[in-house]
Amino acid sequence: MKQNTITTIFANKGSGKTMLATALGLAQSKPVIFISPIMHSIPTHFRDKVNQSELQEDFYSGVSYIYYLNDFNALEELLGSIATMENICIVIDEIDFYYKNMLDKELELYKLINYGRHREIDLIVMARRLQDTPKAIVSQTDVFYIGRIGKSYTDYEYIRKTLDKDIAEDSQYLPRGDFMRVALGDNKATRIRLSQTLIHQLEKGLQ
Repeated sequence: MKQNTITTIFANKGSGKTMLATALGLAQSKPVIFISPIMHSIPTHFRDKVNQSELQEDFYSGVSYIYYLNDFNALEELLGSIATMENICIVIDEIDFYYKNMLDKELELYKLINYGRHREIDLIVMARRLQDTPKAIVSQTDVFYIGRIGKSYTDYEYIRKTLDKDIAEDSQYLPRGDFMRVALGDNKATRIRLSQTLIHQLEKGLQ
């Protein structure tokens, strides 16, 4: 049976979310589309692409793409085009920039979340706060990566209710580059660290 994986990364600014998402994207055995409203420096494994017809034509050459989009409608149009593909990974930075907490069922993102498994379309999203991530994504997430959230009581309570009290407490004191990985069905979090070797390798490839 075809499956997909939905991954949610959340942490304070400067915690290494983009670095982690880039590492996860580069580790995929499938092409990746990286979408962001911010002009990030992305490794040379990615290339800019703005023409959707070209995307359809040569996507399966294994090349990955990056889109800088600050328009909701443009993103929805792109996701609608992506939905016709198979065996790919979509990475969306600052998901709350584009979407509100509640998603309309007619939105292309909602359809990808709920039906992307039929085409093996993986989804990785990033946000600074879990409660700013659309609930439809949170409820369908297979793997959470939680970085430092600081001492915000609101963030703490949301994580405690959604995931676990111990995870909420530990996430307040994580250093930059450290994340807790919580997979669906796990009883506890696994602590991971973005190694300096990995960071240097990624930074070396940044444009």
